[in-house]
Amino acid sequence: MKLWMITGNATDDGAPIYLQAHGRWTRKLSAGYPVSGEEERDALLAQAKAEQRIVCDPYAITVERGSLGHLAPTSLRERIRAEGPTVVLVGAAVSRPAAVGA
Repeated sequence: MKLWMITGNATDDGAPIYLQAHGRWTRKLSAGYPVSGEEERDALLAQAKAEQRIVCDPYAITVERGSLGHLAPTSLRERIRAEGPTVVLVGAAVSRPAAVGA
């Protein structure tokens, strides 16, 4: 079964964010809302596009459930967006807030 999730970038800082079931946004892919129907995906995407004060250029990505039930993007690009840089910068502090305010 194919699953989608709505994502985009937060307008305040450009960080990747994911739409949750109750319409709020989160910076954690694991807390995002996966949908299996194309109609629901399209409706959520239309809703996200109306929230330009919170999210910039929202779009749907495909995700899959791992053997333990965790969600993961199917593309390398989206895995990098979700997990952060592929290399650690010396002296760089990496922190991400858990949720984005509406």
